[in-house]
Order: sequence, then C-alpha cells, then structure tokens
Amino acid sequence: MDIFAVLASYLREELIHNDEFFFSITEFFDSPSETCATDKWVLRRSYIEELYTINEEFEIEVRDHEHVRCTLKLTLQNQDAPRKDTREEIFKTRAWYGPDPDVEVNGQLEALSTSNAKHRADDGQNSTENRILLMVKSYVKGIQILVGKSGQCQRQRLAGLEGCLIQSRIDKEDEITQLIPFFEKLKINGEKVDTICSTTHEHTKDLEQKKASIHRSTASMHNVGCYLTGITKHRNLLPDGQPMPSKGKNRPAFNCGRGVERILGVSSKLAEYYSDDLAISTFTFLEIGACGVTRLGAFAPDKHEKFFCDAAASLIDLSLRRLASSYEEAKQVIVNSTNSEVDQIALCKGGVNHVPVMNPFAFHAWFAEEDYDSLCAKLGHMAFINVPREIFSQLSTSTIIRQACERLANMSKSLTTDTSKSFILHNAPRLAKHITKTQMATRTLHYQDKDGNLKLAVRVLKGDALPQELTTASMAVVYIIIDILLDRCPKPKKGQPPPKLRRASKRQRTLELLPGYADIPTGPQQQPLHWPNSGFQSEADSNSQVQRA
Repeated sequence: MDIFAVLASYLREELIHNDEFFFSITEFFDSPSETCATDKWVLRRSYIEELYTINEEFEIEVRDHEHVRCTLKLTLQNQDAPRKDTREEIFKTRAWYGPDPDVEVNGQLEALSTSNAKHRADDGQNSTENRILLMVKSYVKGIQILVGKSGQCQRQRLAGLEGCLIQSRIDKEDEITQLIPFFEKLKINGEKVDTICSTTHEHTKDLEQKKASIHRSTASMHNVGCYLTGITKHRNLLPDGQPMPSKGKNRPAFNCGRGVERILGVSSKLAEYYSDDLAISTFTFLEIGACGVTRLGAFAPDKHEKFFCDAAASLIDLSLRRLASSYEEAKQVIVNSTNSEVDQIALCKGGVNHVPVMNPFAFHAWFAEEDYDSLCAKLGHMAFINVPREIFSQLSTSTIIRQACERLANMSKSLTTDTSKSFILHNAPRLAKHITKTQMATRTLHYQDKDGNLKLAVRVLKGDALPQELTTASMAVVYIIIDILLDRCPKPKKGQPPPKLRRASKRQRTLELLPGYADIPTGPQQQPLHWPNSGFQSEADSNSQVQRA
C-alpha cells in the first residue's frame, strides 16, 4: 500500500505537492507488525538546517480516520545542531499525537547534564501543555463559587474584584483603590493609549504592595487593570507596517497584551458552545481562581496558540457541564427529600447571586474614543458585540448554571460529535506528557474502579487506547482524565488514615494499572500540583501570603 496515498488526509495540504518535502524522504517501509502491517510505517527523512544535516525517523501508525500516532527520533552529528519537532509542520493540526522526540547525538542518546536537566524541567513548567492545565485549574476553582463550594481565598478575591470596580464610598482615599476613578483621571490628564497599559501596571503594582493589608480591593485591582488595559497591546491594533514590539523593551506591557489575547481567544471559543454573556466572563473565574494575566502572557507557545485555545476551551466546557451535572443531582436529591422546601432554599443560596464581568473592548472604545463594533470586528472577537457595552457589568449566576445545564442536556441528546470530549480523548497524551510517574500513581491511588473506567483513562493518557475505545469512551472516563490532568482526584480523608490492609490493596491496584511504577515509594502522599515558584499566580496572592506570615 502507498504510504502517501493513505497519509494524504493527515498531511498539511501545502506538503502534498511539495517536491522539496518528498525529495527529503530517504526511505520508508512497512513496520514489522503482524496485526497492522499496512497501517504502520517507518519513514526516514534527511534535510539541512543551519548548515547541519538533520536525520529524522518517524514511526507512523494510523489510529482512525482523523488521527495518526507518530514518534520521532532525531539523529544529529553535532551537539549544536537545531532540534525541531517537525511533526507539527508535516501533519494537520490535531491530526497527530505522540511522545516527545528522542535525540541521538554522535550515535549515542543524549545524556542530560544537571544544567540541561534543570532547563528541561523549566521547559516543562513553561510549556504550553502545563500552562493550559494551570489556567483551567484556576477556572475550575473559580466556578466553584457558583454553587457555594469555594474556599475563603476565592470568596476574598470575588469581594476584591467587586471592590476595585464598585465605588461605594466617595472619600479621597477610596478613589486610589478603585480603577474607574483612576482611569478617568488619566484620561483627563491626556494619557496616551500607547502608555495606558504600562502606567496602569506600574501604579497598581505599587499600590498593591503598599496597601494590600488595608484595602482588600487592591488584591484584584492589579490583575483587572492589566486585563482592561492589556487590549491596547493587541497585535491587531498596531498601525499598518509597524512591527510587533519586542518583549525586552516593555516586558510587563508585552505580557499583558499576550495574556489578554489568550483569554479573548478562549472566550471566543467558548462562545461556540454558550451564550456570549457566559463566554466573556472567562476572566472573572480566572481571577477568582488566582490566574494572573501577565503570568499567562509570559510564556510563548508561538505556533501552538490554536491548540492552547482549543484545549483550554474543551476542558472548561467539560468542567462546566460536570458542574451542571452535580448541580442537577443535588437538586434531585433535595426534591426527593422530606424537607425539600428548606433544602431548596439552601441550594439556591449556596453560591453567590451574581458575578462581575469586565469588558476590555468597552474600556478601549471609551478611552481611545473608537467605534465599539469596528473594534470587535478588527480584533475578530464578535462574542463581545451583543453583550453590555460597559466596562463593568453583572451576570446572574442562575443564568450561568442554567446555560451549563442546557448544554449538558443538549449534548446528552445530540447525535453529533461532542467536539470537546473528542478533543480531550485524542489529545490527552500530549496534555499529560509533563505529569511524572509519581504524580500519576498518586492521583490514581484513591479511585474505586469498579467499572474499569480508571484503567481505560490511564491507557488514554499513555496513548495506548485503541481507536474504538476512544470512540466509545463514556463521560465517566473523560471526567477521570480531567481529574488526573488537573489533579482533582479523590484524596484520603484527613484524620482517618486507612488501615494497613486497605492501604496495601490500593497500592496493589495502582501497580496493576501502572506496572512500570513499582519503584515508587509508599508513604505520605505527594502534595497536589501548585503554581511553580508562584510563577503563574497573580502577584496579589504572593503579597498576601507574605503579610499573613
């Protein structure tokens, strides 16, 4: 069978008739597989990059009509030769998955030095996949406030979010800790649009450090200010012919712009599933969950921006549906209980009544005196066209929960493909590639796997699931995958350690699921995933921790 005839639907269209690409292929042959000889190949390719000869070996296996699994081995003649993962350039987006490339230098697999190992660890923390998971973890923390399951930190951040925008007092001191009077003063003083982001970042950061112990609103003032003014640094707003400013010239403003672009990208993707009002509230829940805008813009996924938005939106969509499912189950229990009226009141009052929503397009249109509709069209985010054109508005939590419940009901009845579910099942190995063996074992330890869902979830995460298993996997499997990715798995109850016999049985079950992890020691469980060196957490949390200490 001709490999290129089979792979034509997976390759990028610009490569199908690219002679240079096909001339770079030195050989290909069927992989020695008894079960799937015609759907599995080894392809070798050689090309010159920066005066270095790069030899690649691909193992390609067709998994279904939309995806291939591809491994890559790079053979380099020199330590300084460039190391590119060309699979993203060869295959269509979301048409392939596979592990990180193996690198061989001078006939030997590369051994990482201590400095290289540290650099590789840093790359893992700053990778697109890790940032996606950290961002969604913040969002999931934030939406718990809708049903009254949030912690004290989330409730404080919500209060601070409202406090920095709602002017309840008129005294002079209070104007300092609120954004609207600050923006009005800057506009009167003739502040330029090009500098508003830097000025706001500097002022709110300084205020945050000085008055965090006095005014709770300063905890959110910095992050909200970055979100509202960061839109002025959007790449599509640059004058024609002007190159994008380098990161080194004004790093905070650069990071604000990239962070806002990513939040807007996820919001627009969510607008395909929910109403525009809910979609544009993305920043609200990220802020409640302590996700800093500048930290979100500090990493550079480059060509993986679309994957970032698709993955984040898929995880958020499934998390909202799961929240709706839990809400419906709780409501059903209350309806069936004897004291339903009292419990129904408790359910309704479990969460907050409304959440604040910020609109950076409204801020830019007001401050720069530009047309709102033209601005939305120019940046390509039409989800903001039909929402309140105010810098700050309120969104009812009952509206959010109702839409999530409607989305859940519609998808359970729909005969069309669940795009979010399919995306996570096919991209789970990539999202999980920085999860260590110890973390995987810890996160799967306390599941009660009566139906075999955990075993299938682990195989999906490792990339070992069969195509038909990915097609027929239940939502229970998907939710377990998300729990493992976000480290929201069942934890042992505090103060109630399991008996020795039960502990041993759980470890034995883990070894059955993950036989390669037998070397993982027993003992206290590893702490759940935290922000790496507080690097992704907004600066307000770090300051508040110092003050409490």
